[in-house]
Amino acid sequence: MGITVKRPRRTGKKKRWKDTASKDMRELEITKDDAQDRELWRRRTETADPVNAGADFKEKKNKKKKKKEKKKKKKKKKKKKKKKKTVLV
Repeated sequence: MGITVKRPRRTGKKKRWKDTASKDMRELEITKDDAQDRELWRRRTETADPVNAGADFKEKKNKKKKKKEKKKKKKKKKKKKKKKKTVLV
């Protein structure tokens, strides 16, 4: 006898577009009424300058690279320690 049971989601609630939009509006301090005023809306929702927009990406990439290098150095140190531990009989 095969019984199937629905289990709750492991990752929490599903992320909805409406929730994301509301969060973004709160961060930018914009209300639904502000959407009616085009000038205000455009000023507040203006996208970043493309020259500076990539800066965050480059910064994250450099951090990852440094972290990887640090990990490699740690591995090398461990290998050296293992090699030094030779047992003499």
